[in-house]
Amino acid sequence: GMAISVYSEPVPVPLAHLSPDPPMNELLAPDSVLLSTYHPVSRVPPSTLSCQGWIDTPFLPFPLAPSPPSRGNSTMNGSITPFDYVKVELRNSLKDDRADQILANVDEGVLEQISSFLREAEIAEDKHATHCNYGNAVTWYSSTNRFRFQHTQLEQLYKYIAVLYDWGIPMFLTERQDENFNLVLDIDVKLGADMKWEHCATAEKAIIDKDGGTRFFEFILRNLSPIYPRKAKIRASLFSASGYSRDSGSFKVSFHLVFRSIIVNKDRAARIRTYVVQKLRAATFRDSSSHDPFIATLSRDLLKLSPENRFRNVIDETSINNRFGNRLCYCDKQSRPPLVKPEGRPLKPEGMLVYRRDKLQLSWSKPYSLGPSEHYGLAGYPNRAWRELCGRKMREDEGVRVSDIVRMAFKTWLTVFDTGKWEDHIETRSISWRPSGNQGVIQYIPETRKIDVMAIDETWMDILTDLVSDSSSELKARRIEPSEAGSSIGAALSESERPALSQDEGLFEILEVLEDYDKTSDDEVGEEVIDHGEVMLLARYGVQVELKAGELVRVEEVDPSGWIKVRKADGTLGWTSESFLGNPSPSRMDQQE
Repeated sequence: GMAISVYSEPVPVPLAHLSPDPPMNELLAPDSVLLSTYHPVSRVPPSTLSCQGWIDTPFLPFPLAPSPPSRGNSTMNGSITPFDYVKVELRNSLKDDRADQILANVDEGVLEQISSFLREAEIAEDKHATHCNYGNAVTWYSSTNRFRFQHTQLEQLYKYIAVLYDWGIPMFLTERQDENFNLVLDIDVKLGADMKWEHCATAEKAIIDKDGGTRFFEFILRNLSPIYPRKAKIRASLFSASGYSRDSGSFKVSFHLVFRSIIVNKDRAARIRTYVVQKLRAATFRDSSSHDPFIATLSRDLLKLSPENRFRNVIDETSINNRFGNRLCYCDKQSRPPLVKPEGRPLKPEGMLVYRRDKLQLSWSKPYSLGPSEHYGLAGYPNRAWRELCGRKMREDEGVRVSDIVRMAFKTWLTVFDTGKWEDHIETRSISWRPSGNQGVIQYIPETRKIDVMAIDETWMDILTDLVSDSSSELKARRIEPSEAGSSIGAALSESERPALSQDEGLFEILEVLEDYDKTSDDEVGEEVIDHGEVMLLARYGVQVELKAGELVRVEEVDPSGWIKVRKADGTLGWTSESFLGNPSPSRMDQQE
């Protein structure tokens, strides 16, 4: 076999300019519970009957379908349409007048498009699923409750969810957690069975405390700040799902606090949750140095609502151990058997929270008062903020953030072949294409910005090489021997490759700095995505040191994931990437001597 590696350069992704949306009117939820909600999301009319001209047609997520046939004819030919399934589902879970109100606003042509999109993403095997229905809910759009969405499909998925939310059709989609995920704090406050919506609204206001400076969330973010001393800001996105819980038979206050730039695994998430609970508890003790009058008063008020509202229960651990993952924005839960009905508490965005270390204060932004990029992040548009809000994995550097563009180009180059098999590897976040007959394979790895090409003979190697490195391609290729090929994900260095990087006893120069990523040692509480131009070397015992362009380091070991452990002149150890190492110049070698 033979192999080559191909390197791609990042491509800037322009964002379309969209005008902000006004808040929606209040919606009447099931069981006559009045939920006040702003609706920044949808770039489609709230309903086909109430579009007031504040949306421009070019920004629709898809072309509106032609007028559908009349509903009276939907089953005349014996076929059952998605609208028929939705009609049955809504009338089983809602009162007839409420169901009819929702159905009157549904565009059957668009609903057919959404149904086809979701059905095409359905899979049978659980281990390959990227999304599922919360609680394995039985729904009109799924028979297996398991979905596998490609990265390029997520934008469309978020828009379709927004359309269904506008119509009032509940969705129950969650994103599965893999080994690393965004830190999410699940905040739940229980109310007594005899309490009404007014009590729920009062409790929610006590926690959000917008007029008082959002002191509860400020306390949490302020105490997380020392864990990440390199971060000038701690950012979080706040979602609300407060309302009547059918499962508990009472109202509850529910918030999800999603940290946009903090990546954790289950162990680290549990430790951070315990740390936050301990800080809150210590703040309630009058003789404690951490005493906070607001937190102490809030604790007493919450316990009056229910004796279960101790902070160890308020900061729920569900988001850490939930086998279904975290709900997507505007998605609901289904109550447990025997009731099995929508809870009527979809997850709605409240705003962005930013704790600034230098000012020692917290900024609060509602969805309708955000700046353009933040606004579209909450709205579900495909920028970095939305991906973070939806809990997408943050293990991505500058090159990976534009990988969708590279993917599309890569896939286009391979369309000259009529046959072949595409695969999207969840474990490595890579894609590969194998021609029929297994004559070779082309694999794209976003983390390393590489395309690996392997073939069984010289003929197929030439064919595949020409395919990804022809004159129309912006990729640069270099041919390597099979023994020098990377690991299974194309990232690791082989033993024969390492000496070729430098001619001076393994001494390398840092060519440039890596932005927005760092590899964290196991001693760290959590991983963070830094937003300044430095490579972070994380030494033992969690001590962080900088690695700057031009420094000389020695390679200690090569991690299977492609990261390289290097030693600085002062003896500190840390991690960097092969693409940022190179042979030092003679002048640099003279300085070293």
